[in-house]
Amino acid sequence: MGDAGLLVTFLFILAAYCTGFILCIFGNYLLNLKEWLWPVPKPKNSSAGNSQKYIVVREKSKENFRYVEQWNVLKNFSSSLALALICIDVQCLVSIKSFTIFHFIGGIALSMVVLFKASTYHRWAIIDLDNAYTNYTKSEENETGG
Repeated sequence: MGDAGLLVTFLFILAAYCTGFILCIFGNYLLNLKEWLWPVPKPKNSSAGNSQKYIVVREKSKENFRYVEQWNVLKNFSSSLALALICIDVQCLVSIKSFTIFHFIGGIALSMVVLFKASTYHRWAIIDLDNAYTNYTKSEENETGG
């Protein structure tokens, strides 16, 4: 592979990375829209904000932090996939003559299933973060006698 092949490969990887990054951003907006339309109850065992919880869990409970981040990765992947499926569905509707409304509805339904799964992963991340923070702060209180 010559210099031109390396350049094309590099540009392809760069374009794929940028596209994935943009899809992730808009996928999160799509997930926020879903959460606004169909809210999911979230636990609130503590009055601390998510930033404070992340700081404590990341520093004091690395194993739980890995679980929370695993759920966040799956949430981001699923919301990006839902958006990609919608984009592909619309593109197929526009460009393929044999693509019917039933195909379109099926594609939208599949993207909704993936989006609702992203919401589940998001809820699990929040639950694990909240529980890890609450358990750590309770164990700290017990050790200090407070």
